[in-house]
Amino acid sequence: MKFVDDADQPLTLPEVHITAVDIDQSEDGKMTEIIRMPMTSYVVADDTEIAVNPLGGTNQIQLSSLYYGPGCDNPTDLSNLDTVQCDDDNDPATPDTSTNQAKRAAMLVYKDLSEINFDLEATCDGTCSSGRIFLFGWGSSLQSLCP
Repeated sequence: MKFVDDADQPLTLPEVHITAVDIDQSEDGKMTEIIRMPMTSYVVADDTEIAVNPLGGTNQIQLSSLYYGPGCDNPTDLSNLDTVQCDDDNDPATPDTSTNQAKRAAMLVYKDLSEINFDLEATCDGTCSSGRIFLFGWGSSLQSLCP
C-alpha cells in the first residue's frame, strides 16, 4: 500500500492508524486468517480473541485468528465495534452466537509512513470449499484504548 498525493507523488503521513477487523476462522478451524505487518505499536481489546505475535528476526507482527466467525458478525461501523448476536446460518433473527467485534480486531499505529507492505494468508487444512474475508479500515473505536 502506498500513499500518494493528487499528482500521484509519494506522500509521507505523520501518523496512520490501520485497523484489521473480523480476524476469525471457519467453524471447523480448517481455514484460519493470518495477517503479517511491519512491527509497530498496536492496540487490542482486553481479553483479545486473536493471537498477536512478534516474528523474531523479521521486524513483523503476526495477527492470527483463534475463533469461529459466522459472517453476520462482520463490522459495519469501525467507530462502533460492539457485541453482536447472530446464528450459524447468518440469520440475526435467531441469535445463538455472541461476538465482541473489538476483541477480533487490532489497530496498528505507524509514524511517518509513505508505504507499507503486508501479507495476508488464509490457511486450508485439507479440502476447503470457501474463502476468507480480510477487512481493514483506518481509525476505529480501539483508539479509545490508546495510552
